[in-house]
Amino acid sequence: MMMKQMVLVGMTALIAAGCASKSAEFKRVHFALNQSILDKKALKATKQNAERMKQNSQIKMTVEGHCDEQGTSEYNIALGERRAQTIVETMTALGVKANRIQKRSWGEERPLDSGQSEKAYTQNRRAEFVVTSSEELASSD
Repeated sequence: MMMKQMVLVGMTALIAAGCASKSAEFKRVHFALNQSILDKKALKATKQNAERMKQNSQIKMTVEGHCDEQGTSEYNIALGERRAQTIVETMTALGVKANRIQKRSWGEERPLDSGQSEKAYTQNRRAEFVVTSSEELASSD
């Protein structure tokens, strides 16, 4: 029998492995340099993520805005915030209730790729979707 690791997030106990697998169901959204607008590919991924949210009304999430290391820390925190806000606004316009989505900016603090190349920078300009609660996960064995 596999032991399930419990994590305390706010006041809600979640099954860590379950939340990680739920987060993996959401597509990462990438942005152009210094941009917080969605191109066609990013809009398509955001629409797919909104559909997943609408199909499972138990899920709540945090949209995390990320940046590459170019620019100041202050600029990148603000840009990450705008990126997350763009996703939240788009998803609510697509029918996801606003009270199910929070936003956070990590700026340049959590890169996917720590390299200093355009390839690395492109990977780091993104929004991540992190499941923060799900009643079905909290009540499962």
